[in-house]
Amino acid sequence: GRIVSGGKDGTLRIWSRGADGKWQSEVLEGHSDWVRCLQVLLDGRIVSGNRDGTLCIWSRGVDGKWQSEVLRGHSGSVNCLQVLPDGRIVSGGGDGTLRIWSRGVDGAWQSEVLVGHSGIVWCLQVLPDERIVSGGNDGTLRVWSRGADGAWQSEVLRGHESSVNCLQVLSDGRIVSGGDDGTIRIWSRGVDGAWQSEVL
Repeated sequence: GRIVSGGKDGTLRIWSRGADGKWQSEVLEGHSDWVRCLQVLLDGRIVSGNRDGTLCIWSRGVDGKWQSEVLRGHSGSVNCLQVLPDGRIVSGGGDGTLRIWSRGVDGAWQSEVLVGHSGIVWCLQVLPDERIVSGGNDGTLRVWSRGADGAWQSEVLRGHESSVNCLQVLSDGRIVSGGDDGTIRIWSRGVDGAWQSEVL
């Protein structure tokens, strides 16, 4: 029931009610720039993305203080994050890529790079079947899945006339997107298997 927020001042704050009923916050410092996105992991740790291209994974140390691990890979701002059911992290960046982060056998963080968007990735969501959908400055959505060879591939959904800024996934697997063109689109597969959209 506590709340986690990230700000332009480079900090995260964890908000809770004190004994007097008033809201109070713990401050998490470590980022060098604007905190653009964050998510809570399944084990209660927090992952945040920064305009400097890094991610931080926050956990409490044995002394009770918050500490962070820094993940580097994006060459532009980290704009969006989601957590996969198995605990891996997906991030989208100003460099036009998505990265899927996981721990290697040596315990170090590593990432797979998904290349396809021709502009900034602004938003992403995880579909019920664990595919990933992303929206970009290029006006497209991309639905990412693994091919038979294990490599990531994407289907491109075109309809918005400008940047796709936000996404959500409905319980039945349809996708809702909002764009700079002032429209919302609800995407679903037609009887021919092709993606189609209703415009709001």
